[in-house]
Amino acid sequence: MIRWLTRVASLAVLLAMLAPITARAWTVQGSKLAAASATVSGCGSLSSAVITYTIVSSSITSATVTGISAACNGAKVSLTLSNGAVALGSGGPIVVAAAAATVPITPNVPIAQPTKVYLSASGP
Repeated sequence: MIRWLTRVASLAVLLAMLAPITARAWTVQGSKLAAASATVSGCGSLSSAVITYTIVSSSITSATVTGISAACNGAKVSLTLSNGAVALGSGGPIVVAAAAATVPITPNVPIAQPTKVYLSASGP
């Protein structure tokens, strides 16, 4: 029982010492916590998308995506160029209009480096 009281007293002293240090870091704003879930439906398949590149000084500066389903108009697309192991450059989200979007790529990627393109759409 004495060991337990000693541990509780030690913990109380430690917390009292730390209270001024952590008071600002742990300020809670608001008093409500909420959670929700929603079903997300796709706007269509991206398998028919055609990607062409704008090349300036041997680097890819943007990618134009055409052939996107018209159901995706108003959705936002993002694109990442990769060498299979590392993301080399990416862009988006860009809003799809008329079943197409032009996505600026940052940083610009040398044309010989990318071997894969990852394309995603969310919305509308």
